[in-house]
Amino acid sequence: MAASRSTTKVIVVGGGGTFGASTALHLLRSGYTPENITVLDTFEIPSAQSAGNDLNKIMGVRLRNRCDIQLSLEARDMWRNDELFKPYFHNTGRLDCAVSEEAISSLREEYQELLDAGVGLEKTNDWLETEEQILAKVPQLDAGKIKGWKAIFSEDGGWLAAAKAIDAIGRFLKENGVKFGFGGAGSFKRPLFNGNTCIGVETTNNTQYFADKVVLATGAWSPTLAWVFAHIQLTETEAAAYKGIPVVYNEDVGFFFEPNEHGVIKVCDEFPGFSHFQQHQPYGATSPKSISVPRSHAQNPTDTYPDQSDITIRRAIDTYLPAFNGKPLFNKTMCWCTDTADSSLLICEHPEWKNFFLATGDSGHSFKLLPNIGKHIVELLEGTLSEDLASDWKWRPGSGDALRSRRGAPPQDLADLPGWRHDAVSQCAVRARKFSTMASISDQATKRRIFINAFDMFSTSHLSFGQWRRPEDRGRDKSTDLTYWTDLAKLLERGGVTSLFLADGYGPADTYGDSPDTAIRTATQFPKGDPSIPISAMAAVTTNLGFAITTSTSFENPFVVAKRFSTLDHLTKGRIGWNIVTSFQTSAARAMGFELAEHDQRYKNADEFLTVLYKIWEGSWADDALKKDPISGVYADPSRIRTIHHHGDKFKTDSVHIVEPSPQRTPFLFQAGTSEYVDQSQTTAQDESKSNFLSAGIAFAAKHAEGVFVSAKSPNILAPRVAQLRAEAAKNGRDPRSIKVFASVTPIVGRTEEEAQEKYKRALEYTDELAGLVFFSAGSGIDLARLADNLDKELTIEDVTTNGRIFSTADQLKYHGDDVPPWTPRNVGKSVALGANGPTPVGTPAQVADYLEQWLDVADVDGFNYGYVVTPGSFEDLVDLVIPELRRRGRYPEAPETGTLRERIYGPGNPRLPEEHIATTWKRREHSGLIVGEAAYRKTTLLYTLMGSHDFETIPTIEFNVEEIPFKFSRKYILWDIRVHNL
Repeated sequence: MAASRSTTKVIVVGGGGTFGASTALHLLRSGYTPENITVLDTFEIPSAQSAGNDLNKIMGVRLRNRCDIQLSLEARDMWRNDELFKPYFHNTGRLDCAVSEEAISSLREEYQELLDAGVGLEKTNDWLETEEQILAKVPQLDAGKIKGWKAIFSEDGGWLAAAKAIDAIGRFLKENGVKFGFGGAGSFKRPLFNGNTCIGVETTNNTQYFADKVVLATGAWSPTLAWVFAHIQLTETEAAAYKGIPVVYNEDVGFFFEPNEHGVIKVCDEFPGFSHFQQHQPYGATSPKSISVPRSHAQNPTDTYPDQSDITIRRAIDTYLPAFNGKPLFNKTMCWCTDTADSSLLICEHPEWKNFFLATGDSGHSFKLLPNIGKHIVELLEGTLSEDLASDWKWRPGSGDALRSRRGAPPQDLADLPGWRHDAVSQCAVRARKFSTMASISDQATKRRIFINAFDMFSTSHLSFGQWRRPEDRGRDKSTDLTYWTDLAKLLERGGVTSLFLADGYGPADTYGDSPDTAIRTATQFPKGDPSIPISAMAAVTTNLGFAITTSTSFENPFVVAKRFSTLDHLTKGRIGWNIVTSFQTSAARAMGFELAEHDQRYKNADEFLTVLYKIWEGSWADDALKKDPISGVYADPSRIRTIHHHGDKFKTDSVHIVEPSPQRTPFLFQAGTSEYVDQSQTTAQDESKSNFLSAGIAFAAKHAEGVFVSAKSPNILAPRVAQLRAEAAKNGRDPRSIKVFASVTPIVGRTEEEAQEKYKRALEYTDELAGLVFFSAGSGIDLARLADNLDKELTIEDVTTNGRIFSTADQLKYHGDDVPPWTPRNVGKSVALGANGPTPVGTPAQVADYLEQWLDVADVDGFNYGYVVTPGSFEDLVDLVIPELRRRGRYPEAPETGTLRERIYGPGNPRLPEEHIATTWKRREHSGLIVGEAAYRKTTLLYTLMGSHDFETIPTIEFNVEEIPFKFSRKYILWDIRVHNL
């Protein structure tokens, strides 16, 4: 078989999980050609749907069956010695405990099996007969809680940093050229067959992949049981006392791990598990069957676990960690594992379908095999798997008791249990309003890094009005002094800031008093320069800083925008981003000579605008079109450059892209706002149609955006919007965590609390509350000048008087929480004048960092657009005070990421849009198509390069002779294995 490894093509379905990632790794290590290995998963490695994508898993050598000893010892050696894996093995030891007579008897038998194995385990395992012996190994336990306990202590056990280990495999595979398909292009739909031989798979977006062998390693997405766990956050002092503690396991209670580097402890209970039986029709079945299937947490990020699990988790905490009984729980989650009826693995070729292999059946104890299980799966593919393993892992219907779990009792079905399922996103908001730093909506149990954009505008003032009058403020210099921009860029570069995010607008704020006069007089975002102009100068004095500039789809031409951003992407070496806006100001529409379209129509137009740009950026130039060959005199090959034909409802173009492909091709795509959100908890039966409302802004962002900019005074306002955004992204076949959400924030920071308060008092001296009213009026569509005599009237949506508004701004009026004062003109003037629609925390670097982390936990944002009160002073505080504190907490990289803006956010090697993004639908490709003869329906495969058209309706008809049968090659007879509008 080894001789054919270089040519054999293998598809690994579920390659983002434990078995799949290990299989891909060992295919690569065994000499298979990287280009012939295709890894498919709905989400990138580590897959958000994998049970292995977890904070930690237990490591230990146990003898559950005859093959366990070989596999466990092999895995232990690789965790210890393999350079790829050993950073993720924490050899703290493992303590297995029992207290009931039956459990102690079973534990003694297990200990004797270890001694009798004959492989030296008697040297690494000790029987602990007394509480004193147990406390000698784990002094952190409470003597009063372990009366009558017996235990085995295994010094070769410990825990594994699970998600980090799978992520390391993913990086290794990418670095070595393995092919991937994610999102809709990676979500398994069905196998493809020639007779009874599997020849590939089809995914949910109808992409077809062909291979010699297919491995289905779908893990938890085979018939499953769910187990539950939660996390508690310790302070640095608390965590230090538990550093290095062994993994403690008691089958009557549960288990827990030592705190990770961020002070997070994972606690699991121990019980028969939950099932989730649904009517489902697997491929090949003639009718639906009742099967226990997962409910994806990635696609339902507000799901937790049943109410009753809080009791068992709290019981485990009371037993193991009584000092932390009062700590709040967060990331309360169910872990879906594949339990086979006999708890053995199922790794075999399908009995009816040749070259279709199954690799599943974790049964809750197989993550430890991550380093080596793939080696044996490769042996199965090659026909060299040992007889013992083949016999133990074979297809075996009817073996074991399918109605009992590995805990010896039947699981409960989730349909009978309350508290775990949260379909209405509004429930997420209800929980978030508790404003607990531990009320995490979808944290991954480890501290996520924080992204920070500096937030500015080519205008005298941006978010804090009246501050331009301060002598130290350089806002007045923006339009006349280029050194303002180059000095700012150098400062942000020094701090490792992700990007400079530049807002923009096309008209003055004229809602207040139905006139722009007050905005002009108070410099309320007036005047406005063109933010694209200083970009090249700033790029010339920086190496890593990204730049995001705002451009409207309502007032610009897509061809011109394509040219501008491609040029800037070249001159910045791929560090450009586009903040997509649809524009809301009627003054801007009048300036352009347009009628302002309705809100949802603006987003429909924007969707078509993006379609045109994707065709231009991704589809016009082939990757090899640019030659720059002075010898031949060919600069670019015209046969490799396609004319784009787009004739849509709003836009029309017929042209090649006039700029050669830039490093990113498509700039990093930000979008401002998530628009209106309907609180489902407030709807009535008569409003049922509204309860299913998905705003145009969220739908647009879920389809197009890589980064989303949002503003709100409270994280509780944002929480439901972010949850709905991520859920909608998942429905679109995108990894919901791939969309990075940036919240507006304008901190006032001092080295001490006293200094911070002094800065705040000075800011108040210059604050222009009238300008705040002007700004809010423009964004909300409420003319607050009409309420000059009624400053304490609470504002509502009914006060909106114009279509020209930002829906998410007006949407804040629905929120009534303790952390935001009532929305009255008097309060709005004070609140909005400093920080506009975002918060303005005041404090030391540590206090501000606490505040930012709170927003991550409550609103599930990924970063911040960090605004200024005074420029550049506020940005100097960001660089010198806030970022160092975030680095100290492990929230911000010590050294800035390099490469394109997309690589700075998604990691090295990713300058282009991922395959799951809708833009790649128009990516230029060479397609292998299936051509069908008109008369005889004879088939052959032909490589056909579309030279002059990107429009399916205008594919030319070309004459061919195939096997002596003349027929026409036309769109009528082409069956492509990709989405049709790829043509």
